[in-house]
Amino acid sequence: MTIKRIDDLNLITRITILVCGVIIVSLLITGFLISQFIEQRTISGIEERARNVSQMVALSELTVSQLEAGNPNGEIQPFAERIRDITGVAFVVVLDMDSVRQSHPVEEMIGQTFVGGDEGPVFEGVEHISTAEGTMGYSLRSFTPVINDQEEQIGAVVVGILLDDVKKEVWGSHFIILFGMVIGIIAGIIGAYLMGRKVKKIMFGLEPAHIAKIFEERNAILQSTKEGIIAIDKNETISLVNYEAIRLFKKAGYADDPVGQLIQNYLPDTRLHEVVRSGKRELDQEFELNGLILVVNRVPIIVEGDMVGAVATFRDKTEVKKMAEELTGVRTYAEALRAQTHEFMNKLHVILGMVSLGRYEELRQFVKETTRQSQSEVGNVSTMIKDPVLAGIIFGKMSYARENGIKLELADTSHLPVSNKVDTTHQLVSILGNLLDNAIHATNTKKKPIELEIYYEDGVLEMIVTDYGTGMTKEQLIRATEKGFSTKGKQRGMGLYLVERTVKELDGKLKLHSEWGNGTSVYVKVPYQPRGETE
Repeated sequence: MTIKRIDDLNLITRITILVCGVIIVSLLITGFLISQFIEQRTISGIEERARNVSQMVALSELTVSQLEAGNPNGEIQPFAERIRDITGVAFVVVLDMDSVRQSHPVEEMIGQTFVGGDEGPVFEGVEHISTAEGTMGYSLRSFTPVINDQEEQIGAVVVGILLDDVKKEVWGSHFIILFGMVIGIIAGIIGAYLMGRKVKKIMFGLEPAHIAKIFEERNAILQSTKEGIIAIDKNETISLVNYEAIRLFKKAGYADDPVGQLIQNYLPDTRLHEVVRSGKRELDQEFELNGLILVVNRVPIIVEGDMVGAVATFRDKTEVKKMAEELTGVRTYAEALRAQTHEFMNKLHVILGMVSLGRYEELRQFVKETTRQSQSEVGNVSTMIKDPVLAGIIFGKMSYARENGIKLELADTSHLPVSNKVDTTHQLVSILGNLLDNAIHATNTKKKPIELEIYYEDGVLEMIVTDYGTGMTKEQLIRATEKGFSTKGKQRGMGLYLVERTVKELDGKLKLHSEWGNGTSVYVKVPYQPRGETE
């Protein structure tokens, strides 16, 4: 038979054993102390009863007068027996000064000398209690001297209670205590079992080992995630912060441990406490923390319909922006390649048609013109725009504009050297790509081309994109850079918003000029460091 360790037992069994052990030990100790106390009180009560009876007999006028007279009529015996019957003691013995019995439950013992050897002190006038063996067995005996009116001792009274009777009374008190202990233990077992079931129900039926494992896994997940996480309880006190959140807080200049602090005291403008109060989630919000821009999601925590707190997840916007810029650049490159591929396929179809028709002279002129136009565009753009990435974007947008029946022209005076920062190139790709896309979408006439001007001089880059499309009203111009605002319908309105945000990140300036029906002009001015120059 295998004996299970305490750690291998389930929660209910462990709680039952623990509670029962505590109850049993407590009841045993308490029962022992109470038993000793009650036993002492019981013995004291028996002694007091024996003393009272002996004093009562010793003070009786009948006893005093009969002992003075030598008990000629034997009246002491019936008197003593009557007292014994009334009080329930084992014997009431009256002695004269020679220790001769004047009364005894066994009449044959009357007139004989008292047996026990513990009567000495009483004949010296000392009242005392002792335990000794007499003619009726072991007994607890109370001795009281009999004093006459002249204050002379004329005898003694001995009242005894058999020790077997004393033990019966003591055992009776012990039995009550033991009965109470058994009832207490049974109640403790039942209570412990019910409490164990209740605790396990609260813990969703899981054992402590399972809960510990889940807790460790949850901590590992929280600490390993790339996003910062901070949670508060319903009292708006910070209850959880992961490593990434602490790293971002330290980056922003917050060094204290936030756990246990009020969220309003640690991060006054976080709005996380507002989520607890309103119960509404706030997604993809920007939050500035001592100059560090974070992208935050705030969500309430609701358990069984009750608000128990809120949690916020956040990332450094710089990292998110870097990923977005890379994605934007890839998308722009893909669109440029798609436009060029589409244009090239159209020209191949024209060439195939001319070959099929045998129009070789027209074919020669078409190929010559196409080659000249392509070389002219590529040559002009490459000559003026030294950065191959930006040159590729411009060339791709020219193809895209032609695909839409619109002409995009790069000003002959344009000039842009290669940047000494790859990040700056990505940001310019985002700015230029969005501005040209907006201009192409806004242009509804083929008479006037979209004009692009790019200038660099003394560490400053200036770009001007002008279209002659529908333009904007004054009201629309005011809201043009708002996130989500667009004159082209829903799910739009990100282009100028991203342009303005990127220009601000480059410490540049953005100006818009537009008239309804006469088109729009966008002016961008940003710091720019060419390759080979130092700031």
